[in-house]
Amino acid sequence: MKGLIFCAGRGSRLYPFSEVTPKALLPAANKPIHYYCIEQLVNLQKCGIGIVIRPQNLTLFMKEIDRGGPQSVYVQTSWGTNR
Repeated sequence: MKGLIFCAGRGSRLYPFSEVTPKALLPAANKPIHYYCIEQLVNLQKCGIGIVIRPQNLTLFMKEIDRGGPQSVYVQTSWGTNR
C-alpha cells in the first residue's frame, strides 16, 4: 500500500507566514508540518510515500530532503521531475 501527502496548496489562509515558505514546510515544534504526516505513514508501514507539490516549490522540498528529511519519499511535479 502507498501513502500520498498533498502539499500543493497555496496556503493562502496562513498568509503572511506562507508568502515565502510553503505551508507544508512551515515548522511546528521544530519540524516541518509534512514530517508529521510522513511519520504517521511510516508508523502504518506503508510501502511507499508520495508527496504532491506545486512545481515552483520543487527546489524548497528538495533542499528539505537533502537537509536530513526522509530519503524514501517520491516527489513529482506536473512536468515529470521526480526524486
